[in-house]
Amino acid sequence: MSSGSLHRSALLTLALAVAAALGAPPPAAAAPGAAKATATPRPAATPAPQAPVRRPVAGVSPAIRTPEARPPVEELRLFAFTLSHQRAAEALPLVHPLLSPRGTVELQAGTNTLVVRDSLSALTRVRAALAAFDHPARPIAFDVQIVRADRGIVSPAPPPSVLDPELAARLERLFRYRSYHLLARARLATRESEEVDYELSSGYRLTFKLGTMADERRIKLHGFRIVRRAESPATGPDRELIHTAINLWRGQPLILGLARDEGAPSALLVVVTFLAAEEER
Repeated sequence: MSSGSLHRSALLTLALAVAAALGAPPPAAAAPGAAKATATPRPAATPAPQAPVRRPVAGVSPAIRTPEARPPVEELRLFAFTLSHQRAAEALPLVHPLLSPRGTVELQAGTNTLVVRDSLSALTRVRAALAAFDHPARPIAFDVQIVRADRGIVSPAPPPSVLDPELAARLERLFRYRSYHLLARARLATRESEEVDYELSSGYRLTFKLGTMADERRIKLHGFRIVRRAESPATGPDRELIHTAINLWRGQPLILGLARDEGAPSALLVVVTFLAAEEER
C-alpha cells in the first residue's frame, strides 16, 4: 500500500471517530479515482414585506370613530297673531320667508288673524316681524305724472308743459323719443291701506288701494288702474289703459310705458314716485 493510500485511510478513520463522537452519520467513502463533488450554495429566500407596525405614542390616545351627533329636532308650536291696524293678508309675504321648512301659516280673514305653526326659533322671528308690521296707518304721499312721448314733430303742437328736468333727462336715457309733454300730474296725500280714487286733468282717472309700508321704504299698490274718459257718449266708452299691481321704493320713480308696438310713433308714459320723507311735507 502506498503512502497516499495510507494517508487517506487515516483521514477516513479520523472522520469516523469524530462523527461517532458528535452523533452525526458517517460520511460516505469516496471511490478510488472518483472526482470530488462540490456543493453549490442555494440563494437565501427573500422575506415577504410586512405591514408597518404602528406603535402607540406615549401620552396620545388612539382616535376612536363615533357616529356624528344629530341636532335635536325642535318641537312644533302654534302661534296666533290677530292684527289690530293692518290687514293680515298683507303680512303673508312678510311671514313666508321667516318660516322653517316644516312651518305653515294660515290666514283667518274673518278675524284678521294669522295662525303660524313652527319651531320656537321660527316663531320668535315671526312674532317680532308682525309686531313691527301691525302699526297704525301712516301718511303716504305719491307723485303721479302722465307724459306723452313722440318720435317726430307733433302737429298741432301740444300746449307747453312743465316737465321736471331730472325726469326729462331720465326719460331721454331710457327711451328713443324726440319730445316729451306732460299731460296730467297729481300729488296725492293718503294713508296706508286706504283706497284712492282721483280725477286727473285731460280726462284721466286714477284708482288703487294702498298696502302697508315695509322696511320704511317699500309699499305695494293693489289694483293700480288708469282710465281715459270718453269725451262724450258718442265717442264710445271709457278706455282702460293700465290695470296692475305695482311695488314702489321710496324716492325711486317707476315708469310704465304704453304703446301699440316698439316702432309706434308715440307712447304714453306713467311715472309714479313714492315720495321721500322730506318731500311729503
